[in-house]
Parts: sequence; structure tokens; C-alpha cells
Amino acid sequence: MRTFHLYKGFSRKTSKVGNFIKISIRSVKPEAFLKKKQKSLALFVRSKYLSSKNDGSILFYRENSCLLIKRKLVFRSKDVTDPADYKIRRKKLFFKFPGIL
Repeated sequence: MRTFHLYKGFSRKTSKVGNFIKISIRSVKPEAFLKKKQKSLALFVRSKYLSSKNDGSILFYRENSCLLIKRKLVFRSKDVTDPADYKIRRKKLFFKFPGIL
């Protein structure tokens, strides 16, 4: 995936966990319903950079990850296979995907 637009402002250079981004898909699996070079809206879920919790613990992941969105908050995926950061703070996500830390 390649990010080419960050929502919430005109001159943004970085995005945090829980923000919406516009991406283009660069590689797909053969059985996937997506096509190469397709543009999609996504929700940023995991970040390579360190994020700290209030209790002092630190979370970081090996790579960035996001959830693809059809429209508004209707997701293309049915589940989150890996853990995600709690800073997403959207109630619909907590009910739909139980794997969020």
C-alpha cells in the first residue's frame, strides 16, 4: 500500500493511529477481491513508531497496517488477525473486532 492523502488538514505530513488515509494498493494475493492500482479509503491501525499507554507500557509493531473501508465505517475485512492499538477510540471497532488491545 502507498499512502497519498492524509485527511484532517491541508499541510499534514504524518498520520497517527486512528486517522483516515487514502491509499493505492500495490500488491495483492491471487484470491483477493482487490485489484492492483485500486484506490481506497483506510483507517490507520498499527504504527512502526513507539506509542505509550497511560500505565507506562510501550507498544510498537514491525510494520504499519490499516483497515480498508467501503464507505463511512463499513469495513471490507471481517476480522483483525493481529492486535491493534487501543488509540483508535471508535466504539464500532471495539464491538466489531475483539482483537484490539
